[in-house]
Amino acid sequence: MRLAADEDTYALRIIDRTTGAPTAHGVDLISVTTVLDRILAVPFSAAANYGFRLALDGLREVSLDAYRDDDGALDVEAARARLKALRLTPNEVRDDAASRGTAAHEVCERLAAGWVPRPCERKEMDGYALAALSWFDTVRPDVLYAEHPVYSLVWRVAGTADIIYREDGRTILGDFKTHKPVRPSAPAYVKDLVQVSAYAACAREMGIDVDETRVIVLGETGRYAVDERQVPPDAFGAIVSVYRLLEGWLA
Repeated sequence: MRLAADEDTYALRIIDRTTGAPTAHGVDLISVTTVLDRILAVPFSAAANYGFRLALDGLREVSLDAYRDDDGALDVEAARARLKALRLTPNEVRDDAASRGTAAHEVCERLAAGWVPRPCERKEMDGYALAALSWFDTVRPDVLYAEHPVYSLVWRVAGTADIIYREDGRTILGDFKTHKPVRPSAPAYVKDLVQVSAYAACAREMGIDVDETRVIVLGETGRYAVDERQVPPDAFGAIVSVYRLLEGWLA
């Protein structure tokens, strides 16, 4: 594997202890995902549909009649408290999704390090972990790096590559996701594809010859889907340029 010409430049990624922001050799960096979240916002229609689904999920679990007074008026705060206790409010759903993602990534990191779960451990795995295990068992990647920091001093961005591995003579950078597949033939969101493309470009700048990217979408049923579509690095380059132009307005 080719090393960076200036190895010292890319040897360290330092987190500023005061701000918590990534820096490298005095250069302030920003997270790739922060840039994408600010510029590639969720369309209103998608956000509205998501809120509607959450409301329906809440109605399935909670009878609103139980929270009406004698005049039929709804005690909104009591109903909201009940939904929160059931973890069906937007904040709780978001936090639970984040926890699932963190747990799945921890399993992936252990599998990348060579962990082979025993039968008793497999029985305790949730669907996302089983999906990760299925992918590792099927692909059998030759893992080069797992949870590897990558950054670009050109774009002034940083991120963490879930896995970089060899398969059929190619070096591939992969990222694990736990959202529902967008479509069977294209399970990743455009933002996912741009993210791995940006990570791959960062890795190349650091001297890691990445050939392709993969987005591996882990499902709660224990199945996974892989998106092999390749987004050109220039796409993120354009996005980060827009971010820098609007940085003061996006605060």
